[in-house]
Amino acid sequence: MRTSLLVLLALVTACSGEPTPDWVPPDQWGPYGVGVDTVYFTDARDKDLVMEVWYPAVVPEGDEPDPYEEIEVALDGHREVPPDRRGAPYPVVAFSHGFMAIRYQSAFLTEWLASHGYVVVAPDHPNNTIFDIDQDETWRVMLERPGDVRASVDELLARSAEPSGRLSSMASEDGYVVIGHSFGAVTSMVVGGAEPDWAGVIEHCEQNDAYACKYLGEGLTPEDAEGYETVDDRVLATVPMSPGVWYAFGEGGANLQDVREPLVLGGDWDQILDYETEIRPCYEAMDTPKKMGT
Repeated sequence: MRTSLLVLLALVTACSGEPTPDWVPPDQWGPYGVGVDTVYFTDARDKDLVMEVWYPAVVPEGDEPDPYEEIEVALDGHREVPPDRRGAPYPVVAFSHGFMAIRYQSAFLTEWLASHGYVVVAPDHPNNTIFDIDQDETWRVMLERPGDVRASVDELLARSAEPSGRLSSMASEDGYVVIGHSFGAVTSMVVGGAEPDWAGVIEHCEQNDAYACKYLGEGLTPEDAEGYETVDDRVLATVPMSPGVWYAFGEGGANLQDVREPLVLGGDWDQILDYETEIRPCYEAMDTPKKMGT
């Protein structure tokens, strides 16, 4: 998975200001150390968000990795370490977590990308994390998630544009790749080009017993869905991991054909979003060029 993903990302890598370190194959840890920051901010919607940012860093020899907040688990990220600007500005990746998960749920992947010269940003989606889940709000969360991703990229770029600070001059403004897992995969497909059809998903759920319908059927109306942010024209490529809910994108998932440069990752070990009825139909509805890893 890491190899395929890094090959795709390499296609959209922005030109760097300085020579990067010696190339390392994508199935190995990259040439950079990995820094990680937790950022709290209020976005343009007046919504309070927290996001994690991973970036290429200069890690002092012997420095021990730092744990992630709340769960006290450490992988290979280091806090309060200086950025490595040899290849800056770096291409940007945005990650959207799954249902009842957390922004650093896939730190194994986000750290790996940072080690290869990417700046990765991932927000918590309020009312949908392991610490604040409110299933009655899931339909509203689904509407707000794309805006959470866009706001996090905006905040990263704003901090990169500042003359000082760890993230100063670190992030390329030449678009970004969006990755999401499960519920986050649906979010990534929206941000990455596919306009939802909320009237269609309501009608589908009235006639079918799809997995997502138990969360969306009670509160969502087409009127409720008006005015929320969806597609971000800055997205260059889209990586949905275990996607589903194709029926939220027009008849037969028709609007999924607008997902930009999709690389779909999925398999039949997924016990929530079934491969044959959820994951595969999403991929089939997408337009070429597209790739799928199973």
